[in-house]
Amino acid sequence: MEFAYKIRIAFWLISGAVIASLLFLGIVPGGKITYSGIPGSGFFIKKLAPAERLDKGVIAGDPVYFSVRTPRRFDRARIVLAYEKKGDYPIIELGSLADNRGNYSLRPVENKILDDLDWNRIVEGDLTLYQRNKKFDSIGEFLAAPPPSDEIAVYNHDFNREHVIADYAPDKEKRVFDYQLRGPYQFFTYIKEEELSFKFTISDLNKNKDEDGIDIDVYYGGKLIHSQRLDDDGIVGDSGRIKEDRDVEVRLDNLPEGAYKVELKAGDDVITKKIETMNSKMSFINKIWLADNDRNGLRMYTDSKFIAAQTINPGRLQKIKIGNNELELKNTFGQERIETDHGLKEINLEKDDVILAGDGIFAFDRGSFFNPLIKKVNNSMEADKDGVDYILADYRSPEARHGAKVAIIDFDLSNAYRENGRYGFLISIPGLRVEDGLEDGLIIKDIEISLEGNSIIEFLKKKLDRHE
Repeated sequence: MEFAYKIRIAFWLISGAVIASLLFLGIVPGGKITYSGIPGSGFFIKKLAPAERLDKGVIAGDPVYFSVRTPRRFDRARIVLAYEKKGDYPIIELGSLADNRGNYSLRPVENKILDDLDWNRIVEGDLTLYQRNKKFDSIGEFLAAPPPSDEIAVYNHDFNREHVIADYAPDKEKRVFDYQLRGPYQFFTYIKEEELSFKFTISDLNKNKDEDGIDIDVYYGGKLIHSQRLDDDGIVGDSGRIKEDRDVEVRLDNLPEGAYKVELKAGDDVITKKIETMNSKMSFINKIWLADNDRNGLRMYTDSKFIAAQTINPGRLQKIKIGNNELELKNTFGQERIETDHGLKEINLEKDDVILAGDGIFAFDRGSFFNPLIKKVNNSMEADKDGVDYILADYRSPEARHGAKVAIIDFDLSNAYRENGRYGFLISIPGLRVEDGLEDGLIIKDIEISLEGNSIIEFLKKKLDRHE
């Protein structure tokens, strides 16, 4: 009897421990928890995808994705990434999924361009100032009286500096841009003693089941100054039925002179058929999808030092001329990339329904082109050719540990997108391509993800405070 009693006691103790452990993992009462392992080896850190960009567990193409299953939302994440690099590609970044439109907030893992730079360095907190020739004794001194913008580049840091176009005068002529655009986009415009005025003519393809509401945001000096929404057209489901076009207009007056960013947030079902404006400058940032409108002989302009192009339409495979270079789209869905000359270049496309991406600006004509951005450190930056003498970066080099490189990356998850109990992440290695036949890639040795949020006590306190 005594032995059986001890067995029962042991059983209940073990059961209680198991239940307590599951309860802890399920609600994380203390607000902190850590998961670790190789992606796909456990329940919480899911495997890398897509499979075609992996070669026997090695990341062989850019980008790849993984997700982390969590029992609840968290505010912060610290990721310790241990990896081995095969090949010579300069930049590795890790991103967290920011919204349901596939946008990621990228953070640096490794930047060999900065690591190999033999310039003078000043480190203050998270920031490092690199100087070709030392002129400033502190970052504060640099920020108080910075050199000309075209001498500066940044990495993982927003350097908001007022951009002024000398001798700019408003144009009283209305401009109509009827190159149809698909999905989201953002562009710069310039305002001086005039109204910011854009009218967008919108159509919804209704090919997917999601609602296709549209948000239009306007930014000045890096801050949101205006936001408005156009709700879904009311057609539910993926019927493909197209309703009549709708117009949405943004008009802002009494604005200070300077560069403004306009961002249209939408799903890929949304087509912008036409943009009408009284503003003379409209330059698209980094990416643009020229929608299927059966147009031939399209012309654009860009200052991007590399161009990536892609089409999902087999009838739009073509050769694209970019300045003195030519890029051929050979395969549907396959992305082709080319390095181009420095400076402003003309792009000539045989047909539309092409996605163009780059590290610069795209415009429909020379007159509407301008680029207020500070240069960024990326694969295509050449400091000598680009005239860069100063780099301001929020970056720390990876450490060497036990034959691997180890990077520590912090994320703010307070507004991150979480779906079906998972946070999404991306590993970006620009220039890494499966199809080039090179034996290069990235081997993930381990990922440790430490999550932090409110404890149960903090959560209950906030609930009580709201009801007082």
